[in-house]
Amino acid sequence: MPSPITKPFSTRRPSPPKSPSSTPLDLLLHYSSHRRSSHRRVSGAHFSPHRVKSTDSFLRTLSLSFHDRALGASGVWKVLVFVALYATALTVLSETGCITITFEAEHLGISFFAITTTLSLLLAFRAQRASVRWWESRKMWGNIIAFTRMATGRLLANHRLLHKAPSEGGEAPNEAVSNNEAVSNEAALASRECTASRDRTAAVLVDFLAFAITTRNYGRSARPDACVDDYAGVMDPASVKRISDSDHPATAVILALRTGLNGLVPPEKGFYQATLHAKVADLLDELLLQQGGLERILNSPLPAIWTSNLRSFLLIYFLLVPVLLLSQEANAHFYTIPISVGSAFLFLGVEAASSDVDIGPFQAEHSQHIDADGMVLRVELDVEQVLRELYGVQGECEGEGEEGRGRQLNIEA
Repeated sequence: MPSPITKPFSTRRPSPPKSPSSTPLDLLLHYSSHRRSSHRRVSGAHFSPHRVKSTDSFLRTLSLSFHDRALGASGVWKVLVFVALYATALTVLSETGCITITFEAEHLGISFFAITTTLSLLLAFRAQRASVRWWESRKMWGNIIAFTRMATGRLLANHRLLHKAPSEGGEAPNEAVSNNEAVSNEAALASRECTASRDRTAAVLVDFLAFAITTRNYGRSARPDACVDDYAGVMDPASVKRISDSDHPATAVILALRTGLNGLVPPEKGFYQATLHAKVADLLDELLLQQGGLERILNSPLPAIWTSNLRSFLLIYFLLVPVLLLSQEANAHFYTIPISVGSAFLFLGVEAASSDVDIGPFQAEHSQHIDADGMVLRVELDVEQVLRELYGVQGECEGEGEEGRGRQLNIEA
């Protein structure tokens, strides 16, 4: 498993909003720019426009840096240095006549063919498994984003359906009737109900972002209480402490979402509410299923026997190549050094990239990691968009005319 990370994603938390009556959207917007700048600081080097991508030209893809090739993973660079020193020492001894290496041509070809064939098969399996592991992780994060969009969109539609504004098909009150005190009281009650429903909906929407943050931190073996600043504007410290004290923080967030869903969309209120409740509940199940898949990938690296066998064949190959090249039949002389180091560089590159995916598919400091921070920011942008739509109905629900429209513009700014 990756080593635990206790340093939060956001290292400098801005001061809280000055207004004591800040809405969930106000809080989210207050801290969102800070989270985005933190993401650019942490992952910008890995995902900058100038970074080499697999879709670039042939020659450009050859210019990967030492870090992007993951040669620092699992001490691979140390093996590369050993191969260079070993090949150099053996070449010097052979060229100065201290040793003489002789192979029969038949034995030379058979030995080299057997080793390279076995090594190629093992490396192909290793690389294929790493690519599947990486792609499955990326696909599950994509599903989390998609299911969040579907669930939040349905909850927004539910609020709009239950609290239609006059411009959305509701009937505007007649001027003669508007002076009636009973109608005014009824309108005020409807306005309060609309506001309460909107606030409950917003609280549930923000919990979807809390789930994405918790899933990312769990993939980095970080407890929520060690990353409190990541939840700024999303969860209060007491709620973060509560989910952190649970055995499984992601499940605790899903349980909170289910509780909020039961209060927001009571299934006993009618067929529409029951259907919507069932669909959103199914999406919550899917979110937990995707998180479980990411957890399985995190806790299930390649069995040690496969890695041990592959690295044993790699070591035999690295020890044998200079010997074969310096034999009297091959007689590569000083070309033995670059050939040995070059072949080791290529073979170790495949092993290093695969090992990097096994060690840290969700760690930002690894070059082959999934951009989990970017996925969380994508969820945040989606939730923010839905909250903007939700609070954009505020002025119409409250029927405050120009004042209501002014509050709407302030929120969207």
